[in-house]
Amino acid sequence: MDQVTLSSSAQSSVRALQQTDRAQAVNQKELATGRRDQRFDVISDLVSRALDTRAADLASTKDGIDNALSTVEAATDGLNAIEDTLKQARAIAEQYEATDDADQKARLQAQFDEVSRQVDALAADSSFNGVNLIDATADDLT
Repeated sequence: MDQVTLSSSAQSSVRALQQTDRAQAVNQKELATGRRDQRFDVISDLVSRALDTRAADLASTKDGIDNALSTVEAATDGLNAIEDTLKQARAIAEQYEATDDADQKARLQAQFDEVSRQVDALAADSSFNGVNLIDATADDLT
């Protein structure tokens, strides 16, 4: 038989191909039998735990964001209601200034006082999670 001489790089390549072939045979056997190397189970378990922790962190962050959005929505709703009520108060004040009739001024003053109470009530009712969002100090909101 004739002998074939291979260069060192060719020999290295042949060895790498043989290692790959052996690894492929092991993988095919594991797939066929449903058995796996226990080293992979340990790694998979560690990766799974890390991913579970990350998922819990993201869920907590999402809950915080949802809570913040709800807080802003509650404050916005309260401010929009107060804005609409203040528009009514302005219209009443303009009517008051435009009239000279004492009876009409008295009725308009009573309407203005009622609208003013409504503004106070709206400010008192604009809360979320027990914290008033409009009628509060900065320390109350933190």
